[in-house]
Amino acid sequence: MRSGIFGVIKGDSQNLGCTKPTKLSQKLIQTKNSALHGTWFGELSYPAEELLSDPEKFNMLEGPTQGFHYDPQSRKLALHVDFARQHPVFYYHKSQLFAFANSLEKLCELLKAHDIKIKADEQGASMLLTYSSILGNKTLVKGVRKLMPGYSLFYSDNKVELINRNNLQDLDRHISDKSSAIELLDSTFKSVTNAVATTNADLGADQINLLSGGIDSRMVFMQSVKASNSVSTLCFSAEGYLDHQISQQISKDYNIDYNFCNLNPGTYMMCTDSMEDYDGTINFLASAHHRFALNNFNNQGIIASGQLGNEILAEFYNPNNDFYDTLESITTMKGVGGGEKDVWNATPDSTLFKLYNRGFLYTNSAAYSTLDGTLYSPFTSKEFVKAALQLHPSLLKDHFIYLEWMKARYPESICYKWERYRVKPVVGMSLKLAKLKMSILTRFIYPLSNFRCDSMSPLQHWYKESKILQQFFSKTFEENIEQLDSVPSLESFVKQNYAFMNITNKASVLTLLLALKKYVNS
Repeated sequence: MRSGIFGVIKGDSQNLGCTKPTKLSQKLIQTKNSALHGTWFGELSYPAEELLSDPEKFNMLEGPTQGFHYDPQSRKLALHVDFARQHPVFYYHKSQLFAFANSLEKLCELLKAHDIKIKADEQGASMLLTYSSILGNKTLVKGVRKLMPGYSLFYSDNKVELINRNNLQDLDRHISDKSSAIELLDSTFKSVTNAVATTNADLGADQINLLSGGIDSRMVFMQSVKASNSVSTLCFSAEGYLDHQISQQISKDYNIDYNFCNLNPGTYMMCTDSMEDYDGTINFLASAHHRFALNNFNNQGIIASGQLGNEILAEFYNPNNDFYDTLESITTMKGVGGGEKDVWNATPDSTLFKLYNRGFLYTNSAAYSTLDGTLYSPFTSKEFVKAALQLHPSLLKDHFIYLEWMKARYPESICYKWERYRVKPVVGMSLKLAKLKMSILTRFIYPLSNFRCDSMSPLQHWYKESKILQQFFSKTFEENIEQLDSVPSLESFVKQNYAFMNITNKASVLTLLLALKKYVNS
């Protein structure tokens, strides 16, 4: 179980607390009525209690952090989660009871202690199957909500008030000058990447950088080697694939300690522990490879990754996408669904919808699925995201500003191929043709193939080739099929279609069944 804050307020009584940090990278400042827990960079600008009582002051923190403050005079509770929700908080409110915790397991434990019957949220279950994750603030437990990324919550007089500390929708995309854009991106990126290296040095932790063949992790690595005296890299991929080749070459050229974890033949997919890491809100395969690859690393502090750089600077932006287009782009299983309109109405903008629901609540959630370290991407820092959201659309098209930034400030980064397109990341006709080719392959050819060697982790190919994997997914389904009784609206669909689903959708079903068993029917 993760460490962090928890509490129950029932009528005039309160039971508030915080468990001790379990990771080298985490810190805790606790008093009788407050607790600040997690990983933050640099010194605090205010005393912890003052910072925790004011959402604007809490918002000055950078890093995966959570906290609460209770004022016994006004009987007011303030609850906070970090900008990208990398240190999650869940809450429940009904009648005179308000409860919160850093994990769904802990919150369910608190609710059961107060005789609350745990029931499944069928909308949440439906979204888990449809999108491989639960969108918005819902969970698999009825009445339990996520405190959304960058939000604070006040509870007093039996009322809940939610505060969006950043209001990203109000940012204006006014920066159209290339030089100004590059300077803004570079200054924010360097600041937070250097802060990661400094924090690891202060902790006495190793500087570990995840490195693939993509451009995001490459950028973080190239700034990390400038900021840290010693860097180790880790690549996890099918052996011999481009991710392996490119990351190995970069590490060799920089004379860096290189570590490689071969994901072949996919047996790591039989480890479902990530279901609990994700509180049943995300397909367990989303970070099973992270867990597997990091098992042999000691002295983990903040593990640097490049998650979401490409998405934030290019791919999440599509002003022509409406509600239906946006949902279609993230759908992994057809035939189920429901409740998405409310999520869209909360963020009726394609870019921000994807940032929150595909970025922060899905891809970036791997930040808290690592056992010993804290995974962190500088691209998800508050200041970098705000900088990116101020860039004029003309700079985002065809990755223009990203590639120009690389060329201007990290020229060595464009000397290696971009794994996704098999060419160097340089603006020009070669990259345009490579993108067109990849678009055709992705749309028409790859869906008909087994991805034998054209993927970092060819999940479907591994599944088709392995009797062990097939038996595991079949046996686990059969052993837990009775959990579907808790979600009757999905029972018939799942039973009829499970055998014909691809490996990703099978994993979503197993995530649902194991989570229902853990949280609802335990």
